[in-house]
Amino acid sequence: MRLIVSCFLFLISCSISQAGQSLIQGNAPDYKGKFVRLYVYDDYITYTEKELTSTRVGLDGKFELWFTIKETQYAFIRIDNEILDLYIERDNKYKIYFPPPFNNTGPSNPLSERNYHKLILPASDTTSLNYSIQKFNQLYDDFLYVNKELMVRRGMNDKKLLQDRIRQLSDDAGEEFSFSKNVYLKDHIQYSIAQLEVLTLMTDFKLFESYLSNKPFLEYNYEFMRFFHQHFENHLKLFGLTLQGNSFAKAINNFSSIEKVNQALHFDEKLRNKILRDAVLIDGLIQLYNNPDFKKDQIIKVLDSLTLKAATPYLIVAAANAKSQLTRNQPGTLAPEFDIRSHNNQLTSLKDFAGKYIYLQFTDVSCLQCNSETKTVADLQKKYGNKVQFVTITINNDFEETRDFVKRNAYNWTFLIAGDNHKVLEDYNVKSVPEYFFIGPTGKFVQSPATRPDRGIDRTFFDLK
Repeated sequence: MRLIVSCFLFLISCSISQAGQSLIQGNAPDYKGKFVRLYVYDDYITYTEKELTSTRVGLDGKFELWFTIKETQYAFIRIDNEILDLYIERDNKYKIYFPPPFNNTGPSNPLSERNYHKLILPASDTTSLNYSIQKFNQLYDDFLYVNKELMVRRGMNDKKLLQDRIRQLSDDAGEEFSFSKNVYLKDHIQYSIAQLEVLTLMTDFKLFESYLSNKPFLEYNYEFMRFFHQHFENHLKLFGLTLQGNSFAKAINNFSSIEKVNQALHFDEKLRNKILRDAVLIDGLIQLYNNPDFKKDQIIKVLDSLTLKAATPYLIVAAANAKSQLTRNQPGTLAPEFDIRSHNNQLTSLKDFAGKYIYLQFTDVSCLQCNSETKTVADLQKKYGNKVQFVTITINNDFEETRDFVKRNAYNWTFLIAGDNHKVLEDYNVKSVPEYFFIGPTGKFVQSPATRPDRGIDRTFFDLK
């Protein structure tokens, strides 16, 4: 699916009063008092989301987000689960209107679902990057619609016809945006079209020669990285099956140095360039992590080495993010830290329970099934409270609702309120409730996720010394 930039966005470019910073001035009258957060991707190999800045929407519905970036890139603004996409540039100023939240019909999961709003730009805005990308994307989507049947045909004449039409699309886009000097836009167009070329008579090696060989690695360009992922999907897996690639599998599974891995990959003529080779290696190791022919612990060792020796700072970050993504919340890894208000309005951290076993529950006090399980947690707490610290995090945003719930049920352990703190839910990868984790005295996961309270966790508690 193509990126659909989606929300009412009124963009005004002008100079910024604070040198080196960009500013988003927003109007979000339906979200007074809510947190508004600006995200980018930390890298486009793992697509790890990174929060640039955040603030609260004022009582007047206004907010300001100041931020600093080095490169033009895709970003999104998030309020609750409502999302606004845009492209941000250095030293620029944006004015946006954030529309009301969707009224979803049918069941939805507030922990994982996101609502994307349609972008509408004013007629006067005809030169900004966001306007130009939106206009090109419409040309692109129209092309996909008109040629949807042709793109699935396999005949030689069909492929030739599609190639001619893609060339015409490229010419039309070049003429339409000839006025623009924006390099990001030109790359966006070029690599969007490259993704169509895959469906034509152009060979895999010709695609590589045309779009990747001896070309800059455009690490922050969304469409370049989409093409990169498309072109190198399963590349290392297939290379490992070749006679020359056999040494690559051995270099991974008997890892001793990144140099030996590089020597094995040097047989691959697409990977002679170190930057491209490291990028493909990081991406490929993610794909190979669950492949039974490769050892997981050795893959992690390779990524560890790349966090020290990758070709660029960007790829060093990508390698670290890949390792974190693959090992996230696994038994034996450190549980993510948090700082959350309790139902008594006291700021509480995970480190406050250092040296203790912790049975961590995520729940919703308005959920009947969850509350039924919480009663079982209460029974466990009475029985094993001398061995285990019980902690419950509710996803509710209403302190009074949680206070009443705790008081009504006479629960006497720690209740924390996540509210609009999405980070703790994202850090623990909570997609639904109830969810449980068992954390050891050193802060590392013992079980992740943990056995539920009515399915045998008491045996684990009983065996604790």
